[in-house]
Amino acid sequence: MLSNHKLIPSDQALLHSPCKSVSKRKGLKIADVLLKEIKANKPICIGMASNQIGLNKRVAVVHIEPTDKPIILINPEIIEKKHPLKAMHEGCMSFPNQQKKVMRYGYIKVKTKLGVYEFGKRKPTFAEYLECIAVQHEIDHLNGVTIMDKCLKPMIKKDLPKRNEPCHCGSGNKYKNCCL
Repeated sequence: MLSNHKLIPSDQALLHSPCKSVSKRKGLKIADVLLKEIKANKPICIGMASNQIGLNKRVAVVHIEPTDKPIILINPEIIEKKHPLKAMHEGCMSFPNQQKKVMRYGYIKVKTKLGVYEFGKRKPTFAEYLECIAVQHEIDHLNGVTIMDKCLKPMIKKDLPKRNEPCHCGSGNKYKNCCL
């Protein structure tokens, strides 16, 4: 039942719709399929959501090497977020050969069927930092949101905020201290 799933085209409605909750048992089975798909697409793939392979279930996996243990997200919900980051370039298996600037948080707390996880709790290593970004990316997928929906749009110079006004990226910082 869960075999032979491949990436669906980016114009499929499933990729742009919120996914449905799933039981822990079924979620773990889907996570195995996602992990195999991630490993088959290394090194460019570090995470995948079930709707990317045509399954309308709230399951995603993030696996960043050299860590041996993948992060399995079953029915994830971000329950706390803080420390907005500057916009980062992200890629996505659903939009090959494209990178978009997306605003992410430096700390998130996520509740799942497997427990509560924190990302960015301390000054992270590069892999931990990447995990925090990837988890947010995959949860967005499960909510029907892609990097194309969240990417920062180029601004015309006349539309940019003044130095002491809030930055347009949504960080809450003054423009002169953020994206200037």
